[in-house]
This record gives sequence, structure tokens and C-alpha cells, in this order.
Amino acid sequence: MSISARESSEPLHDAAALAMAKLEPVAELARDLGIRTEVALPRLPGVVEWARTVAEALGLAATVEMEADGVCVRFSP
Repeated sequence: MSISARESSEPLHDAAALAMAKLEPVAELARDLGIRTEVALPRLPGVVEWARTVAEALGLAATVEMEADGVCVRFSP
């Protein structure tokens, strides 16, 4: 792998990690308050799978709406 390829992939990884970190508190709010919550995130690799994993772990339903420039994740009790 060239140095330039590694440099260009690191910011994407960081952005995905930040986006995924936003999912858990939103899901916990849905679980704790018994309400539907949603969060808009950029379209990044792994975000949809992580949303489904978080929802399953917390006993929630996750709905993902794909948009042109992002995704909207909804968590429901």
C-alpha cells in the first residue's frame, strides 16, 4: 500500500468512527424514554451495519433511510 493511499483512508476511518459514536447515545435515549429518535449521518462504510447492531443490542428496531448525501437512522422501542 502506498503512503498516499493510507493517508486518504485514515480520515474516512475517523469520520466513520465519529458517525458510529453518535448512534449509541441516540439509541439509548430511545430505549430509556420509550420514544422514537433519529439521527442524520453521512453515508460512510459500516454505518448502517453499526446502527442495526446497536439497535439489536438495546432491543430496539432500527430503520435506515438512504438519502443522496447521507443516511437517517431511526430507533424505535
